[in-house]
Amino acid sequence: MTMVRKQVFITIEQNRLLKQRAKAAGRPEAELIRGAIDRELGIETGKDDWKAEILKYAGALADDEGLAERVAANRRRWNKRVDENIQRLQGKK
Repeated sequence: MTMVRKQVFITIEQNRLLKQRAKAAGRPEAELIRGAIDRELGIETGKDDWKAEILKYAGALADDEGLAERVAANRRRWNKRVDENIQRLQGKK
């Protein structure tokens, strides 16, 4: 495919979000820009497999060691607070 160089101005916020999205997707910024242009112009590229895109983002999330323990600890703290509030409302505390 032959490419043509175009130079455009974007806002600082657009630049920040573009960099963030490219990093999260593991794709070049230029590829995201070309995809956005294709979508705007209604060009079918065959690359709009939304399930594959979601799985790319899911794969970008690192497995977190100790996550289950932290969730359990947060749940215990939450349950304790709920119990304390119920007792307070019932006048037992």
